[in-house]
Amino acid sequence: PYPLCALAVSDERPFLVQDEIGGLELYDRHLQNWVAVPPKKDTIVINTGDLLMRWTNDMLVSTLHRVVTPTGENRNKSRYAIPFFVNPNKEWVIDSKDVLPDQSRVYPPITSLDYLVQRLESTYFEQENFNKNELLSADEMKHTDL
Repeated sequence: PYPLCALAVSDERPFLVQDEIGGLELYDRHLQNWVAVPPKKDTIVINTGDLLMRWTNDMLVSTLHRVVTPTGENRNKSRYAIPFFVNPNKEWVIDSKDVLPDQSRVYPPITSLDYLVQRLESTYFEQENFNKNELLSADEMKHTDL
């Protein structure tokens, strides 16, 4: 099946509400393949994101996941995705010593806001290459060919 999305979540603890249709798959890093998550109506799946992985010195690993088109009788049923992400207060310092005081840090402490900015910059642009004069207005964006 072709994935509709595949992502490693950079935000803390995304909540995925399950239904009876299914289609959620997790990537098994040991077996090197995708594994279907059996749908269980009225349940919530909570994925570990990259921030929680950092906070726990990689003890809790972020979950690469995707949603594929269901097969069989559920193939033509509508699916809705309403992602909900939870993050610490922007001033909160993410420090593995809070969780694992007796272990050496794998990552230096960082505020939640600085971490989010760092992740967004690595995804969308490099700060040193960002030129505010190159930004398009909303009207210009509407008329730009992609």
